[in-house]
Amino acid sequence: MALAAQAALLDELMGKHRNAAPTERVRETRWEDEEVCKNFISGFCPHDLFINTRADLGPCSKVHDETLRLKYRESPRYKKVGYEERFEDFLRSLVNEVDRRIRRGHDRLTVTQEKNGASDLYTNKEKIKILSEKIDSLLVQAEQLGSEGRLDECQDVLTLCEKYKDEKRQMESNGMVGLGAMDSKQMEVCDVCGSFLIVNDAQSRVEEHIMGKQHMGYAKVRQTLKEMKDNRAREIEKRREERERPRDQPEEPKEKEKEREKEPKEKEKEREKEPKEREKERESDRDKKRKRTRSRSRSKDRSRRSRSRDKQRDRDKERDRGKDRDRHRHRDRSRDRHHRHDRHDSKSSRRDKDRSRGDERVNGENHDTKTNGSN
Repeated sequence: MALAAQAALLDELMGKHRNAAPTERVRETRWEDEEVCKNFISGFCPHDLFINTRADLGPCSKVHDETLRLKYRESPRYKKVGYEERFEDFLRSLVNEVDRRIRRGHDRLTVTQEKNGASDLYTNKEKIKILSEKIDSLLVQAEQLGSEGRLDECQDVLTLCEKYKDEKRQMESNGMVGLGAMDSKQMEVCDVCGSFLIVNDAQSRVEEHIMGKQHMGYAKVRQTLKEMKDNRAREIEKRREERERPRDQPEEPKEKEKEREKEPKEKEKEREKEPKEREKERESDRDKKRKRTRSRSRSKDRSRRSRSRDKQRDRDKERDRGKDRDRHRHRDRSRDRHHRHDRHDSKSSRRDKDRSRGDERVNGENHDTKTNGSN
């Protein structure tokens, strides 16, 4: 078992042909091969649900591969080969088997409860009934003896009556204790997996049972069968509707005729309306038209105002630009004037300097001639 489980794990991780040589030609496994588990590709393999439980089905000897499952569901032969029907039959056989086990469990519980508790209670009740009858007869006998004056015999009868009463009390107390013990150990059968459970057991143990592999496995099997049944019912209903569609098509002209018959009646009703109602309708239409025209005129006025504002803004911008241009021109002209004035001043200063230099030269020459003449 351990080697088989390890081999299955290696097959799942590395593939079934993990031991093949690199040059060896290996045939690719297909979903329609005999070695592929048809229950697995149809839904799930029940062998994987009850591992290490009382309902263990043993390991599955066939291939479980997710890629083959996807290929089967993508193929055009999906749900046309009969795998789903076989899968459903196998699940139904599992459910039938566990239902038989559940019925046997219920029968077994009823039998054991009758043997252990009900029979003992029945015998105790019979004994208590006999004792109570004896006590009543002894009391009657004691009354008769007392009336006759036989006091010694009456005292003996009363002591015997007290003895029977004590025995009756003891039996009643034993019967109540046995009933409580039977109630504390009362069992029941799980309606899903058939396991025996203790009534009013601790919540932790109940949850542990519900989360167990066996209970969850049978719950999954039952839920899958229910879903398959519902899907089949939906498909049958869909096919029935498709079959009934051609029958319903000839009835369409009748519906059209009914609609045509209704049209003149509606027209007559409209004609029979009072003139006041018509006038009200006209007034409402007029009001609506007025509101529309007002809204349109308001929108036009708003658009015109916005346009005039835009134009005014453009004009203001042009004026600002013209003012800026005039300012720049005035600045340029003033700069040119200052530049010309500076040039004129520089030229006049140069001329004055040249004149002063020429005068000095002339004065110097005249002075030299004078000195020469004196000599």
